[in-house]
Amino acid sequence: MKYKTIGNKLFVRLEKGEEVVSKLEQILEEEGVHAGSFQGIGAVSKATLGHYSLESKDYSEKELDQPLEIVSLQGTVSGEGVHPHVCLGTKDMKTYGGHLVEAVVAATCEIIVKPEPGGLDRYYDEEIGLDLLEL
Repeated sequence: MKYKTIGNKLFVRLEKGEEVVSKLEQILEEEGVHAGSFQGIGAVSKATLGHYSLESKDYSEKELDQPLEIVSLQGTVSGEGVHPHVCLGTKDMKTYGGHLVEAVVAATCEIIVKPEPGGLDRYYDEEIGLDLLEL
């Protein structure tokens, strides 16, 4: 992984074989970023996506073990880490989307992080069953 700050943004390049979510969290920890947003593009060789059910209050997961384009990667940053969502495209131009649990970079992954001053925390909401941003 390589990254550098330009202006008020972090420009990140993840390399083949690196895991997207954990590497992004590592960079944010190193840089002391506890609030912000991010977006990215790239390609992965495999990924695990999650879909949250309000009824059962848990995630179902789907593993995709094939080459996929990152059509869109975006999310929020808080003191608890990243909350990434992704849309992935197949060679047949079909897409999968959801919460990004993990993904392995196939060629490259380019992410732009927009840190914000201060920090954001999350709290557990009993009714919804998720950790929501404390605002």
